[in-house]
Amino acid sequence: WSKCDVHTCYKKDEYYGTCKLGAAEGGWDGTALGGHGSREIEKAGDGIATQGASLFCFSVVMWWQPATMNAMDPEGMVANNWKTKGLSIMQCEDSMFVDGLPTGSQHNIDSFTHAWDAVKADGRWKRHDWTVKVDADCVFLPERLRWHIGAWRVPQGSPVYVRNTNFKFHFLGAIEVLSREALQLYYERTDQCQTHVGKQGGEDYWMQSCLEGIGSDYVSDYQMLNDKYAANENCGSDWVVAYHFYKSVKDWDACYEAAQNAWKWAHPVQVK
Repeated sequence: WSKCDVHTCYKKDEYYGTCKLGAAEGGWDGTALGGHGSREIEKAGDGIATQGASLFCFSVVMWWQPATMNAMDPEGMVANNWKTKGLSIMQCEDSMFVDGLPTGSQHNIDSFTHAWDAVKADGRWKRHDWTVKVDADCVFLPERLRWHIGAWRVPQGSPVYVRNTNFKFHFLGAIEVLSREALQLYYERTDQCQTHVGKQGGEDYWMQSCLEGIGSDYVSDYQMLNDKYAANENCGSDWVVAYHFYKSVKDWDACYEAAQNAWKWAHPVQVK
């Protein structure tokens, strides 16, 4: 994914148009045809109601799958570690687990579309302002996400997803954040994505392509996620919401502690 491109349809003249990679041919009219023009949502102005910060969170877990890397723990062990401590998605207003399907990490689209279907069937997502998908090996701090939501000032009722990294296509699947309205749009039109969006990449690129294809706008927040896939292994931030990937209990706990300590060091308690 170091270079991503798409076909765009262009008008040549009043009689002819076609779709191609890159820019329109020289001498063409060049007007882009079709599409909805997905855009960065503007912050709500003063006096305009904003989207709330209630979170419905879920994780897809292969509870019985063995460790996929040397010196790492099984995914279920990592998830059970933070689950029993009441951390990660357990700190959202509501949460659920979905059993993963054995489809592999590179082409995992079917497993995660199955998970989104399970969320739809569960129905609790409708009661909350945002739905958040979090990988089991991701260190996730829900309270920080609420801080970010306040800073976004998304106009109430907007269908938006969050572009979470300044890497490649700006959306990595360790944490996926959708407003209630964006998820409603996805459920109404997911059949179009299944028909028209290719499955050559991972689920995050598929999901982004789907959301933008059906008309969801987005918020860009490149301090949402520090991800090793983006060559960012820093857990020592007092603001970043999620850190990925930490595939052993020891590494997950160490990253969580580093993030918590970063907050304490940046915001020392003032003793009167």
